[in-house]
Formats: sequence, structure tokens, C-alpha cells
Amino acid sequence: MDWKVNHSRLENRQRYLKSNDVINLSVKKFYDNNGEYIEDGCEVFLRSHDIQFTIGNDTFQEVVCHNERLGGNDEWCIELIKQD
Repeated sequence: MDWKVNHSRLENRQRYLKSNDVINLSVKKFYDNNGEYIEDGCEVFLRSHDIQFTIGNDTFQEVVCHNERLGGNDEWCIELIKQD
């Protein structure tokens, strides 16, 4: 799968990502939920949910892919972290 990155705000449109950029992530899906092939594919977007869950000491947030209208839960803020 190749994820596609789109800047979701006009003022951030550049050819690279930097901290605090807000993006949408999408991928072309070629199989439906029943395993049937979708000719020409269908673009789906990564969406976050308010549902969080914990495994051990780590907390995770539920995310899903969808092909509906984009909204605020489809925006992802880039945080670049430098590790030494």
C-alpha cells in the first residue's frame, strides 16, 4: 500500500512536510470488506475516533479508513521529533 499525503490547509502546501503541517492521509483500496476486487480502486482516508484503549502501559487511539466526506477527524498534525 502506498499512502498519499495531502496538505489539508492551503497555506501549508509545499513539496515537503514540516512540524505543525496539517495533512490528510489516503490510500487506494482495491478490495471491499468482502474481499471482492474493486476495478480502478476506491480512495479511502484515515480517520481518528475518540475511542482510546490501553495495552500494558501504552495508550492507543482507534483509527479507521473511510470514503465519506472529509472532516476535522481526518486531519493529522505532523510532529517531527529529532532523536540523538
